[in-house]
Amino acid sequence: MAGYRLHDLTRPMTRDTIVALAGKLADGDPRYAEITKDPLRSWQTDNGAIFHVHIQDHFGTHVDAPLHTIRDAPSIDQVDLGRFFGEAYVVDASEHTLEALGPEHFEQIAADVREGDIVLIHSLDRPGSLDAYIEQQTWVAPAGAQWLVDRGVKCVGCETWGIEHIYDGYFTKDYYNPETPQPTWPTHQILLGNDVYIIEGLTGLGALRGRRVMFAALPLPIPGGSGCPVRAVAWESVP
Repeated sequence: MAGYRLHDLTRPMTRDTIVALAGKLADGDPRYAEITKDPLRSWQTDNGAIFHVHIQDHFGTHVDAPLHTIRDAPSIDQVDLGRFFGEAYVVDASEHTLEALGPEHFEQIAADVREGDIVLIHSLDRPGSLDAYIEQQTWVAPAGAQWLVDRGVKCVGCETWGIEHIYDGYFTKDYYNPETPQPTWPTHQILLGNDVYIIEGLTGLGALRGRRVMFAALPLPIPGGSGCPVRAVAWESVP
């Protein structure tokens, strides 16, 4: 009887994970980088344990809702869940590490992508530290995002904390400043504005590069949420 091999593509939900993904950016507001738990019930006082968990909704391996970068767009509880589940193609961008991926790159490395696919991007980015910002990373340029939209993909995932250039967006272009003219985070806007959802902070894609797998990364329906941590998995049949 045929079985399945499961691949866990989710990073541990720890501060070390956020530091590796975001570098010194994780050293600012601790709410970005830490999960805290308040006991509502504890084995020290009760016959069981229940915790109140505090976590930002883009922690570690997570998905973005359109609301993340588009005003008045759908929140995470309003997205089409089916777009986070299905057949995926793992694109090998390791030879273009620290580059902006445009149409010319995707024509080369993603020629086998089909309409309706989930595209997962493997890259070889450097882990961050609290001593420095991550000033270089692999990222999807706006024109590359449009290529993915035109190809008809339903979701795209990456191993970096952002599918866009995080340092450039935060510190050079100041995208979170309300006085910065639109479009801000243009790659996000192109993808999310066309219902191509985004999964960030994946891991372990190198073992699957160039292959087709089944994939799922399902968010919780948090009312009004801009994103949600997920347990991302891929699986393939084995004899």
